[in-house]
This record gives sequence, structure tokens and C-alpha cells, in this order.
Amino acid sequence: MDFSKLQIWKYPYALKRAKKANSQVSDTEQLGCLIKVQNEFGHFGYADLCPWPSFGDLNFEDQISKLGPLFIHSVRLAYDDLVARQSKLTLVSNHKVHNNILINDFNTLVYINNVELAEFENKTLKIKCDLRYLELAHVLNKIASQQLNIIFRLDFNFCLNQDQYAHFLNTLSDQAQKAIEYIEDPFLFNRQTWDLYNQKIPLYLDWNAQKHNIWHNLIIKPSREEVSVDDLAHVATVSFTSAMEHPVGLVHGLRWAQMYPDKVHGFSTLTVYEKTDFNYFFDEQADRLSYHADGYGIGFTHLLSRLNWIPVFNVTEKNNFLLSGHRLSQEENAELFKIKKHLEDNFNIKDCVLIPSSGSTQNDGESVKVIVLKQQALIESAQRVNSFFGVDQTSCWGCVLPMFHVGGLGVFMRAQLAGCRFEMIEWSDFSLKWIVENRITHLSLVPTQLFEILQNDERCPACIKYVFIGGAHLHGHLAEKAQALGWPIIQTFGMTETASMIAVKSLIHSDYFDLLPGVEIKSFDSKMAIRSKSNAMMSARYVRSNQTFSVDQFDEWLLTQDEVLIQNDKFKFLQRDSDFIKVKGEGVSLFEMRNQLGRILIEHNLNYTEATICDFPDDRDGYVMRLVVSEKVTETTVRSLLEQFNKSVRPYEKILTWIQLPVLPKTDLNKIKFTELKKIRNLNVKKI
Repeated sequence: MDFSKLQIWKYPYALKRAKKANSQVSDTEQLGCLIKVQNEFGHFGYADLCPWPSFGDLNFEDQISKLGPLFIHSVRLAYDDLVARQSKLTLVSNHKVHNNILINDFNTLVYINNVELAEFENKTLKIKCDLRYLELAHVLNKIASQQLNIIFRLDFNFCLNQDQYAHFLNTLSDQAQKAIEYIEDPFLFNRQTWDLYNQKIPLYLDWNAQKHNIWHNLIIKPSREEVSVDDLAHVATVSFTSAMEHPVGLVHGLRWAQMYPDKVHGFSTLTVYEKTDFNYFFDEQADRLSYHADGYGIGFTHLLSRLNWIPVFNVTEKNNFLLSGHRLSQEENAELFKIKKHLEDNFNIKDCVLIPSSGSTQNDGESVKVIVLKQQALIESAQRVNSFFGVDQTSCWGCVLPMFHVGGLGVFMRAQLAGCRFEMIEWSDFSLKWIVENRITHLSLVPTQLFEILQNDERCPACIKYVFIGGAHLHGHLAEKAQALGWPIIQTFGMTETASMIAVKSLIHSDYFDLLPGVEIKSFDSKMAIRSKSNAMMSARYVRSNQTFSVDQFDEWLLTQDEVLIQNDKFKFLQRDSDFIKVKGEGVSLFEMRNQLGRILIEHNLNYTEATICDFPDDRDGYVMRLVVSEKVTETTVRSLLEQFNKSVRPYEKILTWIQLPVLPKTDLNKIKFTELKKIRNLNVKKI
């Protein structure tokens, strides 16, 4: 498969075992990752990568970095899913699959009375076996003596040797032996020995890469091995089963099981793990399992599209990787691939990460903006932060930021380069318990997330060393509350163009940011210019406005629109060009006004993404400023906010009108999209 035409992501998971897996596994969690691929036309496909190191597999990280066989197979399955979604086809129907009933501990059968045992009549039981083979034999003999039509499948996972297996067979009654359909992996494979024992009870081979060529009765796990109809034509008997994997992998196996509706399969493994949101798409009753897809391909469309996917780099060398978020349409994703190819073909830009910008401000008519970061810039940025804040192998980075933004990507890169643990969680599932259980030491947040955490006045867990706040302005009142509750906050400054943070402010009342090592700034025509001392920062910026585009390449200094005052390796912001307007001929700083409103919102216990000040063009005054609030803010509260605000500003800065919207348009980092806000028409303007 040509990986150069695919973008590949991963989503690590830890499935918590509800039951012991088998005789060879004692871990309480099953670690793996979901795989997502995207092609140049903007289509996605998904699969599962669920290795079993206890049986000799590389773990999922090594499978990816070393292009292991399970990773390659997962990418192929994901591509099959992609093709189906692109063609608007479903791979799995809602037809019921006939399965064996999984028995993880045969001792549970000892305590079943005859009435309960009769419920298994005309059914197939798959029993996970271990070294207690003599006890198992006595249980099977007892059940077989009831003369019920119960069929057994036994799976030993190679836990016996040949002598133990012979002893087991000799202990079985004739009735019990006749009730056994097959025995899976009793002891290590040897063709001559297996031929001999196969004459008594059929032996099935599972865990062997060459099994198609060396044995004729096979267990097939489609989620972890290549299979074709042609291959199966040369096999005497086959049984399709799951690999006790994630539900995404199980569904890829169900696709094959549905091709053979006359067979009894082995996909009753959902109860092996604690339930996830994916389980609710299945309907399992006794020995029948059905699946109800919510889209094309293998389904799970909504759940998969909302996961915080991590990019897989270095699948091919010197190839650009494109970060695209779940909010983009298929057409937008396809256009981004065209931009990627355009930059490679016409500007020879390689070995970069392309990040579509979704900032809070955007010029009129500007429909696409892509920031092109050198991969070396991401590496140096991560090393810079790790070194400055003492991150090492004993640390743990917690990530609650989107991975398709430089914020989340930066956290991931820092953990990778430090060789420390990296724990990721969706913000909707975030809790202080998660911090404690995973012993998070370093955490990055945006101000709105910090606001939500502090609503319950909870103190910071002792394991946290630093909490980095960036992505938007941090109001002083919020910072003071955080510090009073023991949260060790560090205010940061950075942009997508700088590959994450370049400066920090540890003193909350200080006006000045301290530059991190390896970063330089200077004033250029009163505006701040930035560069890294190694010259590894942004490579280019691609902008399309309506039907024209421009590419700005950067070899050294990156010029911003921010006016700053520089003192040695410190700077403070004076004015942002986009935040300065004229009202009745008077200069007004929107930044200062929004900052003042923010303080008042916090006093009213309101998140400052629920209300803001927006400037609208006005024929008479040039601009008019209005308060814009979400539906969460009552009219009484609005009047209280404006009364307090208007007492604290100059006469020409007073706000006398307001607008209410269901929600304020925001980016994925919860910054308000002011450009989009100003484009909203037919606004119901209210006066105080």
C-alpha cells in the first residue's frame, strides 16, 4: 500500500477488563489504539490495532514505529472502510450472527443446576481453558452425562504440553469427547504430533502467522490477519472469531462472519471489557449478535469523528502531514490536500506539518488559511518547554486540547521527546479524579477550561507541578482565584506560527512575558517580530481569499501585528492592530474593554465565552460597540453587567445596546470568532 497518499492518525485506548481474558493474560487493561486514514479526496476510514504482547506481538506504539504487521493490516482495513464510505456503501448489515457463548471460567458451570444447564441446549459453548485441565475434564464429563445437546469448543492458548494434553484426553469420557467440536491451540504446533491427535478430536490452529500453509483447521481473526475468499478455498474448516479487541475491530470481523451465515462464529466478547459508548450499537441476545451502523463503511460515524486523534508521523520520510479537524467537511478536507500538494510541487516545501487555522479573527473574504510548520520547529518547541520546566521520564503530560491544533499537538510532542507518559481525555470527560488516577504532573488548559474547573472551588491535586494557560487572555481575577486554590498556573503566549508557546508569565500581576530560551524578538516598524535562534519555526503561510491565493514563505523573522514594549528578554503588549478602532473619532482598545468586561463576568460567576463586546460598522460614528450574550445570560444580568461596565469606562466607550444569540460562535479552543460574529445579519438589537 502506498502510504504517501494517506494521512494516518491513532487514538490510544485502555479497555478495562470485566473478566480475565485467558490463561496467558493477567493484565487488568487491554492497550491498543484505533487507526484513522484519510485520502486526498477528504474521505476517512477506521480500524483497530489491538496487539497482544503476551503472545509475542509488539505493543501498539512499536507496531506503528516499526511498521509492524498488525499496523499494516489495520491500515488496510481502515482503507477498506474509507473506500466503502467514499462509495456510500455499508460493510456490515444488521443481520444476526450466530455465535458460541463465551465461558471465561469453566468453574462457573459447576454450580449450574440442571434447569439452568438446559438453557444451553442446542448451543455452542466456547470455554477458555488453563492448566486446571483435570478439573475441566470432570466438569465436561458431568455435563455430558446429562445427555443434553450442548457443543463445546475448548481454547487452551498453548498452555499445555503434549503429555498434559494426552492426560486430559484420557480423563474425558466418551460422551464428553463426542460433545467437543474442536480444541484450539492445546500445545505448541507440531505438524506430525497434531496430525496424530487430530484423529481423535479436531484440532484448530489460531496463533501462528503461517497457519494458512501448515494446517487445515483454522481460527480466523479478521481484525488482525489478512484473509481472502481464495485463501479459504484451500482450508478444510474455519471458524471466524474476534480477537477480544475494541468494538471497531470486532465489527471488521463481523463483516466476514456475515458472509458465512450457516456457521457458528466467535464474536460474543463484548462483555470481556467494561462498556464503552461503542457497545450501544450492538444487540446481543443469548448466542445471537447484531450490529446497527449509523453510517457508511463500518459505521460508528459520529463517535469516531469526535475523537481527539493523534497524528502518526514518519510513515514516509520528508512527507508533509496535514492536521484536519472533525469540523471540516469532506470538500474542505479535499481542498486541504490540494493545498498540501501545491506547496510540495511549486514551493518544494517538505517535512512540514500543515495546520488549518481556525483563529478568532479572519479577514473578509479569507476562506482558507493554512500554517506550514517545520517538523523541526515542533521538536525544538517541545524540547524548549521540557527543558525550561524540568520535564523528564518521571513526568506525565495530560492533554485535554484538540490534537488538530498546535496546542494539543505540542503537548503530545513534549511527552514523546521526554519519554514520559501521555494521557489524553475529552474535555467532556475531564475530572480531578482523572488527574489523580493518572498522576498528571503537567497540564495545558485554555482560560475557559480553567474557569469551569474553579466553579467548584476545588484545590489543585498534589501531583500537579504546572498548569499552563494559553490560547486566550487570562483575566487577573481568575488567575488570583486559581492561585488561592493552589493551582500552579503559568500564563503562556504563543501562536500556531511559533509552534506553540514561546513566552511565559509566572507572576500573575506582571505585565511582562519572559521569553523562553532559543527565541528572539525585536521591534520592526513598531510591531513585534519573532524568530527561533536555530531558524526552525514557520516555513510558510498559505491564504486563499475568494478565488485568489497567496503563499508567504518565511526564512527568518515572523512579523506580527502586535505592538509591544521590549526590555531585554521580556516584553509586554501595548496594542493589537485588529483590536483598535475609532468611535466618534476617539481611539478605543477592544482588548482593554473586553478585559474589563471579563473581570465583571467573573464577579457574576459567568464564563467569559458567554458574553463579549463586538464592534459593528456604523455610518454615523464609524463603529458602534454592542454587548453580545448567549441565551444563558438573562436580561436582568445583562443590565447589571452594563451598568457596572459603563461606570468603569470613558464616556465614548459606554455600551448602550445588546444582542442575544443562542450561542456565540467559537473555535475549537473556545475563542470567540469575532469575524463570524460581525457577519450575522438581522440582529435584534435591544437598548438598556
